[in-house]
Amino acid sequence: MKKYMIFPLLLAAAITFSCGRGEPVSNDGIVQFMLGSVSVEYRGAGVTPVQGDAVKEGSVVVTGNRSIVNIAYGENIIRVMENSTVAITKALVDRAAGTEQSEFSVRDGKLFARVGKKLSRGDLFLVKTPTTVASVRGTNFLISTSKGKSSVSCLNGTIEVKKADDPDAEAVEVKDGQGITLEIGKEIEMKELSDDEIAMMLDILERIESGEENTVPLSNRPIPEYDSRH
Repeated sequence: MKKYMIFPLLLAAAITFSCGRGEPVSNDGIVQFMLGSVSVEYRGAGVTPVQGDAVKEGSVVVTGNRSIVNIAYGENIIRVMENSTVAITKALVDRAAGTEQSEFSVRDGKLFARVGKKLSRGDLFLVKTPTTVASVRGTNFLISTSKGKSSVSCLNGTIEVKKADDPDAEAVEVKDGQGITLEIGKEIEMKELSDDEIAMMLDILERIESGEENTVPLSNRPIPEYDSRH
């Protein structure tokens, strides 16, 4: 996989206070569904996961061409899209306080997130990609990065986006049906999402929430074409 010089993009929950009511423990993700070539690298060893496997903090998920994997963290689910590399940099839960802290680093490719849990005091949901810092409130969104260019597309909810190299700058709010793009050394560009972009994200969300694809035999599962179209 080609490597590029990038600056971290940070997609974070705005409320990250510590409650101090319990000791956070590891919150392993669970593979809900996978298709095609998927590997999980952990402590130098790579394995091909199956449905129900745990994905530990510190793992790196790599997908090949026309391949996807859904990983659940409680009510929140991420879908690593095709030709992507995503690191699970933090996955903790404080059961006494009822809070979760999740952090993902999209090194290359695309990630769709369904943040089903309403983020509250003590919760944290971060996604790092090359050029942006964005704060997430419960939402569904698609984030992508390639060759120093990142984009965030908001299906619904609100995301506050900042430039990674200027964290003191005023945040830009990305709301329902909006998206931003940002390249290194440039300003944030806001746009309205196209009907095709919205339809693609709605299709992903419907598949995740229905669980239908989890019950279809592997040999009968269609390859989702939206990965290669967008």
